[in-house]
Amino acid sequence: MGYTRLADGVWNSGKLYVAYSKKLEDVEHAAELFRDTHSAMQIIQYGEPRFIERGMMSMKNFRDVWSG
Repeated sequence: MGYTRLADGVWNSGKLYVAYSKKLEDVEHAAELFRDTHSAMQIIQYGEPRFIERGMMSMKNFRDVWSG
């Protein structure tokens, strides 16, 4: 499926660190690459462990780093 390949491609691109952009940006822009490709995967491949784990990683990082 094309959207799955896109999400996996972004994840494996080397541009992310714990689901956020490696570039120094504000939280909204740092989350775009992940958010724009992975949010839909929770519906497209409901229950798929790799997308659940990635989402949990993103939320933990948001909780612990971006929104202390």
